[in-house]
Amino acid sequence: MTSYNDMLSAHQPFETYPEQIREIARELGADGSEISADDVRRVLAVRFPLEFGPDVAIPRRNWMGSCFAGEEWECKGWTRSKAKGAHMNPIRLWALKGRNQ
Repeated sequence: MTSYNDMLSAHQPFETYPEQIREIARELGADGSEISADDVRRVLAVRFPLEFGPDVAIPRRNWMGSCFAGEEWECKGWTRSKAKGAHMNPIRLWALKGRNQ
C-alpha cells in the first residue's frame, strides 16, 4: 500500500494539467479556427517551459486524447504533425462546435 501511495503522491503535481490543457485548446479554438495538438503543445511550451518545453519528450498520446474529448469538439480533417520527433505523423484538426470561421 505504501508504494501505491508514493506513486499517487509523485503524480499529484500533474493532476491539474488535463483541465489546463483543455482550457488552452478552448482558448485557441474560441474564434472558430481549426487547431491541432501541435498548436496546443506550442502554447504549453510557452506557459510551462520546464514541463512542456522543446527539450522535454512527452509522448503525444499521453494528453492528446483528453484534450479534444467531449461533445464540444468536432473533427474537421487531418494534417501532418510538425512537432519535433513526430515524423510527420497524421494528426486530427479540431474545431469547437457551433463556432463560425
